[in-house]
Order: sequence, then structure tokens, then C-alpha cells
Amino acid sequence: MSESDDVSSEEVLPPELNLFSGSVPINEALNQLKLRLLDLTGRNRLINFKSATGKTLQFVHSNLDGVFKRMVIDAGKGVNIAVVPAPPSNEWELKNGRLVRPDARTYAARLGINTSYDLTNVGEREVTADGSLMSSTQLRTLYYADELGKHGRKLEREARLAIEETGSNMLYLVFGFLEFPESPDSDKLYQAPLLCVPVTITATDSGQYTTFEVNYTGEELTDNLSLREKVKRDFGLNLPVYDDENDESVGLYLARVDKAVDSLPEWTVRRRMTLALLSFSNMLMVKDIDPETWVHGEKKSLLLTHPLIRQVFEGKQSTAGEATYASEYDIDAHPGGDLPLIYDADSSQHSALIDVLEGKSRVIEGPPGTGKSQTITNIVAASLQAGKTVLFVSEKLAALQVVKSRLEQAGLERFVLELHSNKTNKKRVLEDLESRILLRKPAIGELPQLLEQLTEKRDELRAYVQLLNSTEGNQLDLTLHQVMWRSELNRQRCGDQAEVVANIEYPAAIQLSTTKFMALCDRLKYLSEQYDVIEDFSAEHPFWGFFPTELTPEDTIPLHRILSTNAELLSGFNTAIESVGDLLGVSTSVPLSSEAAGKLVNTLCDVTPADPAEVDFSFLPALFTEVDPHGNEGLRILNDIAEQQKLIATLERERNASLTSNQPVSAALLARIG
Repeated sequence: MSESDDVSSEEVLPPELNLFSGSVPINEALNQLKLRLLDLTGRNRLINFKSATGKTLQFVHSNLDGVFKRMVIDAGKGVNIAVVPAPPSNEWELKNGRLVRPDARTYAARLGINTSYDLTNVGEREVTADGSLMSSTQLRTLYYADELGKHGRKLEREARLAIEETGSNMLYLVFGFLEFPESPDSDKLYQAPLLCVPVTITATDSGQYTTFEVNYTGEELTDNLSLREKVKRDFGLNLPVYDDENDESVGLYLARVDKAVDSLPEWTVRRRMTLALLSFSNMLMVKDIDPETWVHGEKKSLLLTHPLIRQVFEGKQSTAGEATYASEYDIDAHPGGDLPLIYDADSSQHSALIDVLEGKSRVIEGPPGTGKSQTITNIVAASLQAGKTVLFVSEKLAALQVVKSRLEQAGLERFVLELHSNKTNKKRVLEDLESRILLRKPAIGELPQLLEQLTEKRDELRAYVQLLNSTEGNQLDLTLHQVMWRSELNRQRCGDQAEVVANIEYPAAIQLSTTKFMALCDRLKYLSEQYDVIEDFSAEHPFWGFFPTELTPEDTIPLHRILSTNAELLSGFNTAIESVGDLLGVSTSVPLSSEAAGKLVNTLCDVTPADPAEVDFSFLPALFTEVDPHGNEGLRILNDIAEQQKLIATLERERNASLTSNQPVSAALLARIG
């Protein structure tokens, strides 16, 4: 029958009751939770155990009592895992045209090794068929050395990962199995572990192949509560309990179980040993939620009357308007704000700390790296300072280790006691308790003075914070943070122009009320609109140079008169410029920049006579006639006259030079004169 058939044949569980609504008595609710934790169905490997490759190692030809005594009674002694010796070459078999090793089980039988998983007692030392000694305190497998190396390393890796993930050991050496029917009227048989010894497996690379050793961890032997509850509930049978106080042998315990089921048909105690990965994590919770565990004397169970337990199962009366999320406190002003912190905490973390110490239940949530473990560490330390006992549990070992390491770094390692892990055992717990009993209060030294200085610094910081959050110093009722955020918002709105106004100082800002500020904003808005019309106001602008310090309404009439007069002058100047183009024969208008206009003015000044009376305007009509309006002919005549004047001046210089010279007159000169 397949595994899926096993699951489908299980009884259908009734719908889950709402155990936390208060409709179910707490005792019954705890019992229902206990059954859920035990999982009495065939899906539970503690009820329906099956060997699986990589998760189990079954042993043959071993002594149950000898191995148990060596590991548990004589605590500290390890047991080696033996393999089937390698066959010599003449024992190899020909299959499909190639030599292969014989099957390990077959070859082990040739050597005289009992290959049945049902174990019978063997002597202290036995001799195999090949003449080698075989110890009864070995765990012998039906694997060759290389095969055991593969399976053993996988089992070791899985066991190590279980410890790293949960902090609990999941590797057990099972002594004995109970084979029983699924139900009183069923012919389907289950096989469940009986006595489970927590162990570790150690691999050693010695020689050609890896060897393995199994050691007892020192933890308590684990009782299969799921099996015990299953047979009690379905068959009314109470299984015997292993007597660990008197170091009962495993053979005697299995004999007592055999006797208890001897009268039941199809019930069999299988004397087998199997190394397997099993999860007993729920068993501790089963014991914790058992009301009988919390009975002291003749009083009623403390578990059923504890107010927190009642709140979990019966709920809590909600308060009208109660917030979904807890609020943050003003830590310095809160009566419970003066709490010891061993690590930094922000206001939300500090508020959670106050709530917890006031007895409130809180859920602290947040993504990784937001300080949850740090907050828990502060809660533990503050609770210790308040004289409280703290139980810290986690599904993941990493979370436990983080908090534990933080407490150790703060010097509180002596107050940390590991209750459930792969490292805890009775001896270590007793040693930890002894170290706490012998712990003495250290000298406080300068601590009071340091606390006083801390109080002063805190008051200074609080005053500074209050100042930052106040609206003093401005009429807009803005805090410093609001001013900074508004400044940043406006800077982003300005874009690239923000650098232009970055260094502008406005001392009157602190005196601005909201009304004045809005009025100033309106004026700036109007100014920006005017700027859009005027555009750039620089030396190129027509109004450049007009910088009035004060401009009153009555100044508008003189300004209008001045601007009108200059407009007429500029209009005439523009007409004259166009005439200059005609005069110069240029078809387009003459562009005049400020520099070109200055040069033109200077030129006109040079050609303009100092005294206009010296100009004989009667010659102008002769120079500029209707036939020659531009005076081109007159210009030509004037140029000829200028050339003749230059020639006369040259001849006069040469004549004067000849009159005083001792040389005779040359023929060329005479020719020019003649």
C-alpha cells in the first residue's frame, strides 16, 4: 500500500472548535490542544514509523542491552557503526558481463552475521566466518564502507541542520518498536518507537573510508507521548513507563511492554535498533499545557486560574475606541520612562518597553533590521532590574542566539539559563544555578555620579528638543522642522533658479505674521508677472539707468511727460537713421547697438563745425542738386580739388628745396614744370 493510501485511510477529524472564544471550558480546550500537538493520526512518524533512506539507519546483529548500557548507563562512551567487510576479489560476482560486489546483506550472511533487523542477544565478542572479531557493543549495518559513508554523512548533515534551525536535537537511537493495529477492528499495522535516546553522530575521516561514532547527548530519554496517548485513547491500554531513576535495562523495559500487550492479538514488541530523525518538539508543549503539571499541594491547578491563560482562551473586553496600534509616549515626561536600557531605543521601542513592564501584551512587528531583537533584549534586561523572571522562546535558534549574545555583551550572561536546547542537561543546569547562587553584588563605584550627570544631560537635551519643537522666534507659528521642510519644498519648486536666491537674507522674516506673509507673496507674484512683461532688466533694457529709490503716485505725471517727449525725439532719431541709410545707399535700416551709436555720435561731432555760423549754407544747393541729390558730382569735384591742392603743396616743397640746393635742376623737373 502506498503512502498516499495510508493518509487517505485515516479517520476524518471533526472541524476545529473555536477554542479561544470562551465557549469551551479551559480544561477541555487544553485537552483539545494537547491532542492536536500529539497528532494521533497515521501521518505522525511517532505513531506510524517507516524507515527512509537518508533519515534512518537500521542495525543488525547487535546487543540491545550492551549498546544501551555503554551509551546511557556508562555515560560518555560512544558506539561505533560497523560495516560489512569488503569481500575479496574472488568473492565478486559476474553480472551482465562485469564483476560486481555481492549484495551486502547476502555477503554478511556468508560471514555469519545475522541480517535480521529483529535483534537477539549476542555474546560480548563473536568471531565471523572470516575469522575476525565482532563486538556486541557495535552498531552493525548492512552497508559496505563506501555506502555507509554516503548515508551516514547525509544523516549527520540533516541532524546538524535541525540543531542550527531549531536549537533542538532531532537525532535519536530508537530501542524497540511496538507493532499494533491502526484501530481495534483494523488489520492495518502501525510500528511506533518505544524508547528513544537522544544521540549525536560524528564522522571521522580515517583511512580510506569515513567512520562514524554515535554518542549519547546526556539529555533525558524521550518518552513517546503520542504512542502512549494513542493506545490509551483507542485501546484503553496504559503502556509501562521506563524507570530511569533505577537505570533499568532496555531488555527489562521491553519485556514489561511485551507482557502488557501479550494478550492482545497482532500486538508485537520488535526488538530493533534504528538511528532516526524524529521530532519531539511538541512533547514539551504537551507537558507544559497539562493542568496536572501546575498543581502545588492540594490547590487547584495554577494553569487554569492564571489571568493570562484565561485571557488567551476567554478573550478580553475591548475598550471603546481602543487603538489597533499602540501609541508612542513622551518618554521623558512619562512616569515609567525612567527605565534602564542596555541598548539604544527609539521612542516607539521605548514605548513598547513601558507597556510590557506595565503588564500589557504587545506584538512587536517590523521587517528585518528594525531593532526587534534589540527591543526584546532591553525588555529582558529591564524586567531583570524589576525583579521579574522572563521566559524567552522562539521557533528559530538564530533568534535565541541573537538575544542571548546581546545579553552576554551587556554583562548579563549569569542571568541567562538555557532550559531547552541540544546543549542542556541536568549537570549543566545545576552548574548554572550554582553560579547564580554564588553571584555577589558588584560595587557600584561612581555609578550614582554618572547617573546624576546623565540626568543633567538628558534635561539639556529635552530643553533643546522642546525648543526645536516650539514656535518661538517667528510670528507664523512654525516649528524649525516645518520651516526647513517648507524651505526644501520651495527650493524644489524653484528648480535651477534656487541658487540665485540661496544667499538672499531677509532679516524681517521673523516679524512676519501670516497676513503680512501672504501680502508679501502677493506682491512677489505681481512683481513676477511684471517681470514676465519687462523680461530681462539689464544694460540692454531701455529703462536701464532708471533706479528710483522712491516712486510715489504723484511722480507719474512728470514721468509721463518725460517719456512722451523722449518718445517723439526717438521717433525723429529713428527717421534720421533711415535717412542715413538712404544717404549711404543702404537698402536696409542701419542697426545701431549702444557701441555703434556711440561711435556715430562721435563721428558726427567731429564733422560738425564748432560754430554753425562759419558754414555757408548757400553752397549746399550747388552740391546737392535735384539731378545729384546725394552730391556725388560735388564730391568728385571736391576730391579733384583736394588732389590738386596736394600736388601744389608737393611742388612748393620741391621748389623750396631746389632754391637752396647746390645741384643743377634736373631735366625731369624742368619737364614737369614746363
